[in-house]
Amino acid sequence: MTRLYKWMLPDNRTAVQNKIWPVKVGEWTARETPVLCQSGWHGMKEKHVLSHLPSQIGASLWVVETRGAILHGDDKFCAPQMKLAYKIGTTTERNLRLFAADCAEDVLPIFWRVRPDDDRPKHAIEVARRYANGAATEQERAAARDAAGAAAWAAARDAAGDAAGAAAGDAAGAAAWDAAWDAAGDAAGAAAWDAARAAAWAAARDAARDAAGAAAGDAAWDAARDAARELYSNWLVVRIESDR
Repeated sequence: MTRLYKWMLPDNRTAVQNKIWPVKVGEWTARETPVLCQSGWHGMKEKHVLSHLPSQIGASLWVVETRGAILHGDDKFCAPQMKLAYKIGTTTERNLRLFAADCAEDVLPIFWRVRPDDDRPKHAIEVARRYANGAATEQERAAARDAAGAAAWAAARDAAGDAAGAAAGDAAGAAAWDAAWDAAGDAAGAAAWDAARAAAWAAARDAARDAAGAAAGDAAWDAARDAARELYSNWLVVRIESDR
C-alpha cells in the first residue's frame, strides 16, 4: 500500500491551507468537499515530499490515511476526510543541512569527470556535514563554500574551448557551484531550508542532465528530473525519520 504524507507547521497548522488541525492524532476529520488548495484535506505522495517542504524549521512530517474519493493534482491530493496515523519526524537545521550534503554528494561524480583530482566540492560537503553537527566553525564553512564555487568556475573554464566537453563542463560546474555551494550555505535558521531546497534542486537538475544527456528532448529531461526528485524526496523522509 502506498504511504501518503502530510506536512504540518510547528504550531499544528496545515502547510497548504494554514488552518489548525482540528482533531487528535488517530481521529478522523470532519467531512469536507475536496477542492484543491481550497477545501478538503490535503496531502502528497512520497515523491512530492521535497516539493512541499515547509520553510519553517520544526515542521513535522506525518503518514496519513484518507476516507472517500481522492482528488489528485499534479503534486498533491485532496480527500474528504483524513487522519494523522503517525509522525515520521521533524525538520531541524541539522537534518536539513545533512540532507543538502547528501544531495550534493550524489552529483560529485559529474564534476570529477572533468576535474578528477579536484576535491574542493567534496571538502565543502564534508565541512557542511561537520557544521551541521556543530564540529566546524563559520569561518571553515564560508571558506569551503568559496572553494567549491572556485572549483566550479575552473571546471567550466577548462571545458569552454572544447566543443565535445562543453556540456560536461557546464554540468560539472553546475553540480559543484549549486549543490556543494548550497550544501555549505548560510549560517542558521531558515537558511538550512534554503540550503536543502537549493542543493536538492541543483542536484536533481544535474542528475537529470547526466541521465538524459544534454541533447535530450523535454520529455526525457522531465522524466529524468522527476526521477531524481523522487529519489531525493525518499532521502529526505529517511533523514527526518532517522532523527526521531
